[in-house]
Parts: sequence; C-alpha cells; structure tokens
Amino acid sequence: MFRQAHVLSRASARLLGYQRGGEMKPDYSIDTGPMVPGRKRSKPSKGGKNNDSEKTPFLFPRWETKYVDSIDVLDAVGTNIRIGARFNNIIDIRACPNQDVNKDFATDKARFSYDGLSKARITEPMIRNPSGALSTHGWDEILQTALAGPFTDAETLTVTRDLLNILGSESYFTEEYCAVNTDFRSHYLMNMPLTGIEYADCIILVGFNPRLEAPLVNTRIQKTYHENKCKVGIVGLKMNLGYSTKHLGASPDTISELADGTHSFCETLFNSRRPMILCGSGIHARPDAVAFNHEIQRLTNAIKGNLIANKVNETDMMGEFFINGIFNTVHLHASLQAALDLGWKSGPLGIRRTKPDVLLLLGADGRKVSRADLCNEYQIEGFSDHTTVIYIGTHMDAGAELADIILPSVAYTEKSSTFVNLEGRPQRTRQVVTPPSGAIEDWKIVQMLSEELHTTLPYETIQSVRNRMYQIAPNLVRIGFFEPNSFYDVGSKYADLKLGDSREQIRNDVVLKSTRRASVAADYWMTDPITRNSETMDKCVRLAEGSSFDNDIAIMSSYGN
Repeated sequence: MFRQAHVLSRASARLLGYQRGGEMKPDYSIDTGPMVPGRKRSKPSKGGKNNDSEKTPFLFPRWETKYVDSIDVLDAVGTNIRIGARFNNIIDIRACPNQDVNKDFATDKARFSYDGLSKARITEPMIRNPSGALSTHGWDEILQTALAGPFTDAETLTVTRDLLNILGSESYFTEEYCAVNTDFRSHYLMNMPLTGIEYADCIILVGFNPRLEAPLVNTRIQKTYHENKCKVGIVGLKMNLGYSTKHLGASPDTISELADGTHSFCETLFNSRRPMILCGSGIHARPDAVAFNHEIQRLTNAIKGNLIANKVNETDMMGEFFINGIFNTVHLHASLQAALDLGWKSGPLGIRRTKPDVLLLLGADGRKVSRADLCNEYQIEGFSDHTTVIYIGTHMDAGAELADIILPSVAYTEKSSTFVNLEGRPQRTRQVVTPPSGAIEDWKIVQMLSEELHTTLPYETIQSVRNRMYQIAPNLVRIGFFEPNSFYDVGSKYADLKLGDSREQIRNDVVLKSTRRASVAADYWMTDPITRNSETMDKCVRLAEGSSFDNDIAIMSSYGN
C-alpha cells in the first residue's frame, strides 16, 4: 500500500475526519484513499513577491477568486466539487458537500491533479503527414472524412451515435469492457444507492479494491464497519483497506462455494439481514468474465432467496431495499454508465474485429487499441495503409500518438456536460474557465463533421442535444436523481437460459484480482491524460516508489480558510 506522509497541512487534515465546531471529533480516521504529501503554506520570497509557481488560494484576495460547483470525472463516483479559478486559471478544487454521493469528502487525486489540465494541451487541429510528422491546419481544412468510435460525456455520445446511425454504422464502443448483458441497467450499475452502503451488515468485495478504484466508496464501507460492526469479506488478493476484513479466497471457486453454502463464511453471510456484493472492474478483465459474472449472479440469487425465506422484508424496514440491491457493479470510467444507457457497446473488441477504415477516438487514451489491431487492405490518399484514426481530445497523450488527425476539444472544467455516476445518478459539470482559443466542445466537433459529410444533424444548441438524450434515455436529464433499477430478475433468468450451467467454463487457475495494483503507484495516481500531465501526481508516484527530490510538494488548497 502507498506510503503516507507524516506531515499534512491543516487544510488536508480536515478531509480525514468530521469537522464539528472547530474540533476534530472522529472516532476513526476517514480514509479517502492515498494521500498527497503536504508541507506548510508557501512563504513570500525576497522583496515581498511570491513565486508564481508556488501561489496558492491562500495568497489571493477572495474577491479575485471565482468558485463554481461541478463534479469530478476522474472516477465513476461523481464526486461533487467546488472549483476555484482566478483570471482563467484553476487554483483550487475542494469537496462540495453532497450526502447522497460523496458526503463532505473528495479524494486527494481529485483535489490536486488540476495542474495537469493546462499542460500538453491540444490547441489546434493537426494532421500527421506520411513521414509521421504533425502539422497544424485550420478547421476548414481538416473536416473531410468519415468516422466510427467511442468515449466521453453524454451529449457527445448522443451526437456521435446519431451520426454513425445515419451513416449506416452501429460500430460505437466504449473503452472499458463490461461482461454482462447491458440491455439491463441492473447488471452494469449499483442497484443500491451509495448511502445504502452505510446500513449494510455484511459486504463481499469481489475483484474490487475500493481504496484505489473508488476511495469514497471505501469511506462508506469504513463507516458501516465501525458503526454497524459490518463484516467485510474479500474474494481476490489480500489487501489493506484501513479496517479489518476476512479473506475468503482468491480463486473463482470461492464464489461457487458461497453459492452452494459450503464455505465457512456462509453462516455469517446467510444470517445477515442487509448483505451486499460489490464487484470491481477486475471481474470484467478475466478471460472467463461472462461465465464468472453469471456465477456471481447465482450467488446473488441464493442470498436473495434466503432473505425472502426469512421474511426480512417484513421484519426490517429496509429489508425490501436490500433484497433488490444485493448485486452492485463499480466501474472505473465516468463515461461508461451514460454510454451503456445510450446503447453503446462495451469494450474495444468490436473495433479489432471490424478493422474500420476510419476510427474516431473520443478521448480514448487507455491504449486499448493499437496500430496492429487496425491494419486493413485499404489505403487512403496521404496516409499509410492503416485505419485512419481521428482523435478528439484535450491532451497530447496516447490517443494523439495513435492518431492521423487530431482535433482539440475542451476539458470537463471548460464545459457544461452530463455524466452518470456508478449508481446511475445523472450529474452535470459546469464551465469554470474558458478553453484554449482553438478548442471546441466535443459534440460541436462531431456536428461539424456531420456537415462536412453532408449528413447535417439537427443540433444547434446544447439543449437540442439534451432533448434528443431524453428521447433515448429519459433518466439522463433527471439531474441529481437516483432511479431504482428494475428487471434484475428478468435479466438473471435470461442469462440462465442463454448460458445454462457456466461453472465448467470458469478458469480456476486464473487468480481474481483488482485492475488497480496496490504495488504500482501509477495505477492510482496517473491513470488518465490529466493526471499523467500533473506534476503533483508525478511527485506522488515518485514518493510512493521510494524516490526523493529536492523540492517539497506544495499543497495548493484553501479548504476551510
């Protein structure tokens, strides 16, 4: 687990416990994930002037700082944040209280990675020539090609989907894979709201490290562990989560034993009145992902049948709530939930199979597709004999390295856009600063592409796009509301008919583990273009790996000041 620093600024320390009446009164430390090492507030340099590189919100007059409420999109929790900007520069991100989502907390990764928003930005359209060099072009010179591909906010996903459908294509995929039937929301979302975790008395974590994949989910598990004496079992590799857990096993056989009632933990599990299963993205990265997910659903049905047999819904006021909220899936990407709601297909496997002539990457920087996956027999004038890749994104990162054409878009702090968090709750970002001069909102770029293809889409304003979103998935415009999922039983029975007994297809020789490795610091701190370009996150990785450097890390926060 990551080495935590002994010295924290007062601002950062307040996030580690409840603040009441100016005193720290926690009976345990709230663990919001790995922490950014801190130091004292920057001191003025000689001559009474401050070093611009070390300025913090403490040093600026309050009337010069504009604060806007928004959401964090670095993970799928949908943390509510308050972003501070001064003269079009972001200088502070702090937690914005929302008891239904993140309570009063935000991860240090969300709070301190904003310096990566302004580095290595794409500010002009670029085309890669046959020699491999990039040259800048105007917007009117570049929009002359077809497209297909995945990834970003709900508005862009809607416009891209409609354009591809008009062009006769249904090849739109997400970067993150989900090995379940995505026709049923109850199979790819949390069926329990985040607040429900605090009432559970037994939780099983399957291929899920909440401290690294969703730290604010871990804070709720930690709270119910201390207050409700909740029993937490781990199926996967052993891990330190900040509270006592019981390791049930690392083999998929463990799930079968629990479902059959032969595991030693079954007495605790089946005597609990408010059980939950939290599945991480690690279960979808397995070679037997479909069969293993089906086995988890078999365990879910066994637990549900036991609760109904014990008439928990009649004796416990929250019994009915937990009967329908046993199975819960936690994903990594903030865009996946909205994409699946809009009918996108999960995983990049379809791209490798079809080998399209033109591939549109919507901020896809996860290296899930390589040039070797895209070779085809056609050749487009001016390019090599590979698929022509168009990248719409904010940073010169992995997606830009792959692309033949690069189009600059805006970051989440520079636009108003819709995202759906892991429990299925739609939320919106708000514009805090203006984007670079050459950058355009993603959905507008796709709209411009449709005009060049002579298939102009009928979207002139963001509201017209959201009206179309309402037609496809009405839940996407009910901002801030948690909509209970239904049809879990129908989806489970459908899976039983389609897959039958899938236990023989499960690979017990493949250890179950989380996609985030506790031994690799970059797996948490640097996972996307923003954090990979953040100097603060880079220093966190170096400290976690045992390196040292001359300059201390500046904590740039005005929390509680």
